Amino acid sequence: MEHFLRLERSGVDPSCTTPWKLDSLVPRIYKLLKDCLRHSQNAGAVALRAAEASMGTPLFLSWRLIPKLSILDRPFHLSSNSSAGGVFRAKRRLPVSNNEWGPLTDLPDFSIIGKPSPRFTSEGQRRRAIRNYKYASDIMRLSNEISETKSKFIEGKQQKEALHRRAVDECLKPKGSFSKTFQHIQSDSLPNSD
Repeated sequence: MEHFLRLERSGVDPSCTTPWKLDSLVPRIYKLLKDCLRHSQNAGAVALRAAEASMGTPLFLSWRLIPKLSILDRPFHLSSNSSAGGVFRAKRRLPVSNNEWGPLTDLPDFSIIGKPSPRFTSEGQRRRAIRNYKYASDIMRLSNEISETKSKFIEGKQQKEALHRRAVDECLKPKGSFSKTFQHIQSDSLPNSD
């Protein structure tokens, strides 16, 4: 109950349920949780439940996290962690890390200028490239063979049809003259089978 009263005294408004109002309350709630975790493990859970009850919304802090926080015995930090040597580098007006700016990052790499770039970086990469080249050349060769075979088949079919037409036109002719008058006379002179 004491923690609930402390939460009310800290200025948490129970009607604050909108997300933009919750953002301003989170640092105060974490400060209260930090104070409660210093005293005992159960006090942190009680304070968290009291904060959720007074605000009417869950704080999305796992209940399993509270015992771990008390074991760590470290306070909550709302600022970002400074990297190793940050103060030393800031005093000397150096970048936070060596990779931000400087001659190694800004100047061109003179060790490879004017030299051909390596084709492959490893033996496995070279082996895979050779295998893929062989696959590609085999695919191209086989597809060319298929297209040549198709074209030869079509040409052979056309030649057979032309040979058949020529044979029909030249060899299988009826005897006699093809003049119209002769055919007319011949058809008139034939006896009727009636």
